[in-house]
Amino acid sequence: MVQQQIKKYLQYIGYLVCFILGLTLQSNFQYAQDIFWGQKKEIAYPNQTGQVASLITQRNLADINFIVKIDGKKIYRSPEYASYSEGWYQEYLQWDVTGKVLLLKLLGKRVFAYNTTTQKELRKGELAQYQFREMKDIRENYAPIKDIDE
Repeated sequence: MVQQQIKKYLQYIGYLVCFILGLTLQSNFQYAQDIFWGQKKEIAYPNQTGQVASLITQRNLADINFIVKIDGKKIYRSPEYASYSEGWYQEYLQWDVTGKVLLLKLLGKRVFAYNTTTQKELRKGELAQYQFREMKDIRENYAPIKDIDE
């Protein structure tokens, strides 16, 4: 009788230990997963023709890559950049006014452009023939901080 009660208590203690161990391992696994397999964030940018472009921000150990997809097909992967805090690169995609040319901007610089009609990357000097809407500086969305000379 006493042995059965001890067995029962040990069983309950075993359940509790397994539960706590599971919680501990889950958080450690998540941490290891973030380090070795990176973190991904995806933002969709639809255009007026029904196509959907996605900008994927993929963080790994010490770098960050920007991946561009159109309708699920990968069309661009950036070189590895230093992994700074969220939004530091001010990354976004922008469609031209016709919805045929997609532009990736990092820190206000046009780093990649793609023509969905010809399905080709645009090179230096080829963007002049396309019109893009004016985009406000992303920093204007933050707190209204004034320069000392303003």
